Amino acid sequence: MSKTKGEIVSAAFRKATISGITSQPTGDELAGAVETLEDMMRELESKNACLPYNYEDEPCLSSESNIPQQWYHAVQSRLAVLLCSDYGIQPSQTLTGQARQAWTSMIGKLTKPKQIGQTRRMPRGSGNTFRAPLWVRYYQSETKAPINCDTIRIKVGETYPLDVSFDGWLADGETIQSYAITENSGGVTITQDQLSEDLQAVEIVAQGKSAGAGFIVVSITTTLQRSYPEKVWFEVSEV
Repeated sequence: MSKTKGEIVSAAFRKATISGITSQPTGDELAGAVETLEDMMRELESKNACLPYNYEDEPCLSSESNIPQQWYHAVQSRLAVLLCSDYGIQPSQTLTGQARQAWTSMIGKLTKPKQIGQTRRMPRGSGNTFRAPLWVRYYQSETKAPINCDTIRIKVGETYPLDVSFDGWLADGETIQSYAITENSGGVTITQDQLSEDLQAVEIVAQGKSAGAGFIVVSITTTLQRSYPEKVWFEVSEV
């Protein structure tokens, strides 16, 4: 179980005491601080630094943050610096240095690097012994998953439960009537699937079967006879 958002905020306020925030935060100030935390984590996601953070439209102090333990210090220190700014206080050099070092290190380890593959116009080189057909002498295109936090990364043999939700697309009172799942030839297979209890999502369990990138498409038909497909990308790596 991870720290709650309230615990993350309280720890940030404690770190900020060395910069001059010594008063006990009020309820409104705690609410403002958790909003700052939410904005900070969304900014982090925009850099493709992927954490399983529990994003909320209306963040609550009692909600689980889902931040892994090894990144508590980085998140709390960075939040403390932002809180000093909200209070109009110059953060201390000690706090600023700690926050910068921890935050930069975390982003460096979490960010998914972009990879550039060989183009179809590039020959494989003199070491290639293939002579026919002609296309074998050139690099072929490779399926790659998008470099963002929506791509699910698992290992061969690992199972991953996932809710493919359509609640942001469904109209008021509209629910899923039926669904179909199409598997790409990538490295995942679906072992279980069912409709959610509220009929607004498809609950699936995916398993990594071979290294590589691939996707599934969950297509639904609703009670209003509307159809919508949702693509989910996976990147499977060796154990």
